[in-house]
Parts: sequence; C-alpha cells; structure tokens
Amino acid sequence: MKDTFRYNKETEHIKHIILITYACLVILWSSIGAVDFFAWIMLTMTPVIWITILFLTYKSFRFTTYAYQWVLLHIIILQIGAKYRYMGNPLFNALKEMFDLNKNYFDRVGHFLQGFVPMFLLKELMLRRGYMKRTKFFYVTAIMFILGISASWEISEFLTTMISGREPAYIFSLESGERFDTYWDMILALIGGATALFVFGKQHDKHMEEIKGEDQIKLNEQE
Repeated sequence: MKDTFRYNKETEHIKHIILITYACLVILWSSIGAVDFFAWIMLTMTPVIWITILFLTYKSFRFTTYAYQWVLLHIIILQIGAKYRYMGNPLFNALKEMFDLNKNYFDRVGHFLQGFVPMFLLKELMLRRGYMKRTKFFYVTAIMFILGISASWEISEFLTTMISGREPAYIFSLESGERFDTYWDMILALIGGATALFVFGKQHDKHMEEIKGEDQIKLNEQE
C-alpha cells in the first residue's frame, strides 16, 4: 500500500510539472505580438504571482491536481486578456457584433474565475490544514474572502490608473467606466466563488479525499 501511494504521488508530481510548463508557455505566447506591452505587464502580474506562490509553497503544501488544473485555466484566460487587452478579445468582439451586445463581456469571464478558482485553493488550505471545520462559519468566511480578493483587484485597478495616468478602460475592458462596472465585477466574483463551493463542491471533495493519505503522513511527521 505504501509503495502504491508513493507511485501515485510521483505521478501527480509529473502532472504538476506539465501544468506549470503549460502555464509558462501560455505566458510566453501572450507576450508575442501583445497589443500593448504596459497592459500585458499589468495583466500578467496575477499569473506570475499565482505561479510564484504555488511554487514556493509546493513542498510544504501540495494542492490537488484538480485545483491546479483550474489555476491553469485561470492563467490561460488572464493571458488571453493580457495579449489582446480585455477590450480587444477577438472572440468576444465577434460575439458582441453577432448578438448586438452593448459591450465586450470578456472581463465578466475573468471576474467570475477570480472568485471561482481561488475558492478551490482556499477550501483545501482551510480544511486540509485543519484551520477550520466544515461549518456554516466556514462557508461565510470563504465567501467573504472571495469578496476581499475582488475588492483588492478593484483597488489595484484604481492604483494602476493613478500611477500610470491611463484609464482602466484602456487595459481591462471597453466600458470599464460604466456606472456599475465595479459592482458587477464583485458580483461575478461572488457567483464564481459560490459556484466552486456549492456546485463543484462534491467533485472537489473526492479529489481532496484522494490526497488524504499524504496529509496524514505530513501531520505525523510534524508530530
């Protein structure tokens, strides 16, 4: 049994290497022919922070491959936005014309994932580390944390505007200056977090259960 677990652990490690390689290749791809280099730098900061934090904490705490796969998806979406700027996303511009929409809604996808993906990581960290129990307070705390992430992003947009002198609309979305844009961004992040927690929760739990053995080994080593 012990050898089987070790083999699975090594297999998952290989998968993680493949995922981070994909992430780095996506970042490289997005830099080639990027519409605006300043916008690319600003929008690439989040994926770089993602990768750096997960790399530095990998030995002390390894998330499930399931969670890492969602992180990769988030990085891909962010880097598409970095390459074209949110307002210039070709697919969503085509959808705007096709359905006569009032704006390019690519930024809405980004803000949904802004709540969706971190929720998986937060859930694993809190529950697997034993920082919190699966109580009503945990669910309230998790949702509040996601709203905090979303609010921090909105503040970063404000700081970007103040420091660079550029309008957020130039980098993030065509109609960023619309009246309720900030509220919609936070609402989408909230919906994303709730979706990860309640819709994908059982599926995520199964993957957390599979890694339970490794968690127990680490707890025994700490004791």
